[in-house]
This record gives sequence, C-alpha cells and structure tokens, in this order.
Amino acid sequence: MKIKEIREKYGLSQRELALQIGLPPQSMSRYENGQVEPNIETLTKLADFLHVTIDELVGRPTSLINKMALTEQERNLIEKILSMNEKQQELTELYIDTMLNNL
Repeated sequence: MKIKEIREKYGLSQRELALQIGLPPQSMSRYENGQVEPNIETLTKLADFLHVTIDELVGRPTSLINKMALTEQERNLIEKILSMNEKQQELTELYIDTMLNNL
C-alpha cells in the first residue's frame, strides 16, 4: 500500500485523512502498517479524496496512455519523460515548445 506516501505528499496526518473520509483515526494507522486491508469502498473513498487511482494506492503500476496505439519511438519518448523529475519535465516541455515554434 502506498497510502502513507500519498497522504504525506498532501501534508495530511493519519487522523486528518481518516476523518475526511469518515473513518476512525486508528483505521488509517492499521492500513498503513499492513495490519488490515481496506475494503473496496474505503479504497474508493481514499482514491477519490486523494485524486489518485486505486491502482496507485495499492502500488500497482499504471499507465494513462494506451501503449498499443503508439509507435515504439513514441512509447520510448513517453517513458523517458515519465521517468524525469519535475524540473527536467519543465525544461523538456520548454525545449519542445521552442522547437515547434521555430519550425
């Protein structure tokens, strides 16, 4: 489960997150420590509140792009971009915009 990692990204305590989705605060600790698995209803509430997919919550790799519809070169470029940090992505976007505007 990646609940803790995603929760911390939003700067929420276990208690705050639990109360926001209508759970007892101790439930969040149990989920994050692997003592209890959240049911699908709880996973759905967490995913909706945190603006992530259930796959992301449980640590399953996701892809928002249909890889089958892309060429190998397009897939390679996308994978490289997704592996970059935010600053690298910003610079790449600026470079691409500059290239497109100068053609």
